[in-house]
Amino acid sequence: MKLAIDFDSTVWPLLPAMGISYEEVNYWGHLPDMLGGIKEMNQAFTKVMPFQHAVNHPPFPGCVDTLKDLKAKGVEIHLITHRETNYLSDVEEYVEHFDIPVDCIDCSPLINKVQTCLDRNISILVDDHPDIVIQAADAGLDAYMLLFHYNRHARKHGVTGCADWHSLAACLHSSLGL
Repeated sequence: MKLAIDFDSTVWPLLPAMGISYEEVNYWGHLPDMLGGIKEMNQAFTKVMPFQHAVNHPPFPGCVDTLKDLKAKGVEIHLITHRETNYLSDVEEYVEHFDIPVDCIDCSPLINKVQTCLDRNISILVDDHPDIVIQAADAGLDAYMLLFHYNRHARKHGVTGCADWHSLAACLHSSLGL
């Protein structure tokens, strides 16, 4: 049994780390608009993604307990993030600091998350990006997301949206047959 999860806005609350509420972002492209453009958004990311800042923003409630429970039940956990590769050590340090059980971390802005899941026989992907979870559902994966304003429309495409990690845990257990 294998599971793939995103990091930013799935495990780690990226927007609150930037001082932005998830309720403020109405559609996926809204964040760059809010911050003055792509360049400014990338600069904002650069400030919050290093471990020294990220550690001040613990994982979403229920995330670590859910992943520990799944790991104890034999689930292989792959963390796949579109972060720049220079942030790999920051992600590793965050995962270690919060005792998040993962078997594999892929950190690359170029990684195709859905194809990676297919190549590794991973049947479940949890991600917040609406395009990625829609693509995952279209490819036959069980696609899940924490439900935010910017990704709600993905539910129309066979993606399951969960209000929090506690409800996501129930969905993942069911999908994994646990």
